[in-house]
Amino acid sequence: KATVSVLYWFLMNRVVFIALLAALSVYGENLDPKRVWLVDHNDFGGGVANFLYRGNAPIKNDTSFAYDELVAVFKQRANENGVAFPSNFYFVDVTLDNTFDGKVFTIEREFWAKKSGTTKDFGIMLHWLTGETGGVVSPTLTPLVAERKEVCNSGDLWLVDQLPTRLAYTRATLLTQRYDKLPVVMYVHCVGGCDRTGEFIATYRLQYGSNKNITSLYQRDIQECGRAPNTMATRSIEWYCICYQFKTGADVGKCDSLE
Repeated sequence: KATVSVLYWFLMNRVVFIALLAALSVYGENLDPKRVWLVDHNDFGGGVANFLYRGNAPIKNDTSFAYDELVAVFKQRANENGVAFPSNFYFVDVTLDNTFDGKVFTIEREFWAKKSGTTKDFGIMLHWLTGETGGVVSPTLTPLVAERKEVCNSGDLWLVDQLPTRLAYTRATLLTQRYDKLPVVMYVHCVGGCDRTGEFIATYRLQYGSNKNITSLYQRDIQECGRAPNTMATRSIEWYCICYQFKTGADVGKCDSLE
């Protein structure tokens, strides 16, 4: 029975993935400071710290990359948290967008293309394709513990989003001081800053934050974005929570009732 359930999830994940990509937003959206938040930072001392932010598309006027505007919001959020923001830093733009996001993704790629050859001390764009495919099947369809464990152990949940490895990379970057002691500022975003970003940040906080209550973390997602992550992203968060609970035995609350 568990094997059948896993097989169902496995097949659905692949059949639906192409449709998911096509369904991802293709509308234009500009930078919304209300959706940009400081998620985490690591202070090395001596005025050097690394930062992790979340937000939405770093675009202005539907025509250009909003770098200066984004940095201004970074400074504001750091100040609100009593943290000094550096005047010089290495910028890591983590985009969860893709070609189906249309103009927004095109503007972002063009910005970095123009930086080609000059990015050694400026920064880099990391393109992490995210389709919320961990949420293809609701955990409520696999209610038995044995079924859920088999899903978690199969490795199929994150074949696309690759959450475990990408979260680990993000954390390692935050905790690692550059050879030249230049601060690193990471900005994780999608178009709206709510769904793909909500999935990524909620699971990052669950994995590495001090607050392990999944309901509280989900509510924080809603507060920071202004709405809840969509159904697919929410189910992905639920599955990550379930697998995290199996692996660590931590009391994280009820993983499968966020919707």
